[in-house]
Amino acid sequence: MHANSLAEALAHSHEIRHLVLSGQDLERVPPKVWKKLPNLESLDLSHNRIKKLPAGLAELTQLRSLQLSFNRITRVEDDFFGLFPLLKHLDLRNNRLRQLHLISLSLESLDVSENKLKGIAPLQLHCPELLHLDLANNKLQEFTVLSENLGHLQYLNLGFNRLQKLPKLPASLYALVINNNRLSSLPLNWLDLKRLQRLEASYNPIQLSLPQLAQNDQLSYIDVRQTPTNWPGVQALLLKLPQLRHLYGGLSRKLQEQLSGFLAELPPGMEASRRALCFRLWQGFAAGQVEIGSLWSCLNANLHPLIQLGAHYELLRKYPARDGQLRSRTWWLCGNMASDMTMMKNRLTAAGIDWTDKPAKATGVLLGHQFSTLDQQVGAMPVMEERQLVQWLDRKERRYLTQTRDRVQLANLERMLRAPDSGTFQLGIQLLRNQGTPDELVSTLLQRWLVASPADRATWEDVLLPYLPGSLNIALAQRERMLTLPSRRGKAAVWWKLMQ
Repeated sequence: MHANSLAEALAHSHEIRHLVLSGQDLERVPPKVWKKLPNLESLDLSHNRIKKLPAGLAELTQLRSLQLSFNRITRVEDDFFGLFPLLKHLDLRNNRLRQLHLISLSLESLDVSENKLKGIAPLQLHCPELLHLDLANNKLQEFTVLSENLGHLQYLNLGFNRLQKLPKLPASLYALVINNNRLSSLPLNWLDLKRLQRLEASYNPIQLSLPQLAQNDQLSYIDVRQTPTNWPGVQALLLKLPQLRHLYGGLSRKLQEQLSGFLAELPPGMEASRRALCFRLWQGFAAGQVEIGSLWSCLNANLHPLIQLGAHYELLRKYPARDGQLRSRTWWLCGNMASDMTMMKNRLTAAGIDWTDKPAKATGVLLGHQFSTLDQQVGAMPVMEERQLVQWLDRKERRYLTQTRDRVQLANLERMLRAPDSGTFQLGIQLLRNQGTPDELVSTLLQRWLVASPADRATWEDVLLPYLPGSLNIALAQRERMLTLPSRRGKAAVWWKLMQ
């Protein structure tokens, strides 16, 4: 049962489990009260004017949580909290403590932040079960607590103090917060902190380097803003810190934004070398010398579209196919295409082009724009995107509009496609459907497509999407996930600008 006043608690004294007396301007509570609450499990006395630990609290033998934050307590008796055999959580935040001597065999969480702890040895803690310790915003000059007295500690916050060095820390730590101190080195036993996942060391004079941090390969969150760092590059960071999910500091603002966005979208558990490749593709950079299978693996619907875009672009750049190869190779249809697949296969067969659905039998790749995870290894083969293929097929089928340069005819078609009445627009669409779509009209169609409803698009997207670069089709299909778009040159640059 829950109570918010002493009167309510005493009226149901044996039933009360949780008592909240926060913000009631209390200076003390009569000691005899606690004897009447034998089953109390949590007590909140925060935001009052209490100067001394309430007498008689030791009667609360079932107490598990005690909130004493935002009071005026100046001292704690050495063995006071040892009298609570079940106490797990103790909050002494924002009081006036200058020293803290505390022994507890049950305590798991202790918050003594925003007090006045200072000097050489103001702390004596023996809490072997403690998991969470917060000492932030004090005036500590040294942290001398023996690590063996905190053998299970997982979270330690020493931020906003005056520390110049750190002793050996418990090897069980997973989070270490040491922001805003005067530290010139990491803990003496840094190599022993193999479980450490979170390091916040901003605003310190520590000279941090990647080889130093890489010794703890479980680090996933690093904050070193306004701390001297020597990063050899983001690629090295991704390779040497395989669990990295958040990094702040040591990078330019633009690179910081790119990396944060990339890490936020990345599936967990990805191999370090593949993460480094994906980041280059995310940035729009060339993949460099990478194993071909790694590049193909980035065409994956589970990855962010920016990574798919980069991989698509790189495959076409590294392994470009020529029109003259179409009839001399067997082509694997990779991914879904913008064209109707049945119609596309019929057109290929009619043109004398061999195709297959299995990459193991292929000697070339016809690249679509929607992909699932590849379950087979793909080697280095010539790659052709749908746009190039469709334009080649149009020429062979004598669909004359695809290659027309007749300015009068193009101007008339553009007027039809811009017409406000749907009848004239659909007449223009029918002409394109029969005779192909010239590049000069793609911008007009794309502008209309971007503002049209999904139902409207579906009636004429077959005359636009197959004539777009595959990477642009990826962006159009996943616009809601695209915060930024890569820059492009040449004819396609105009179409990418329309997207933005």
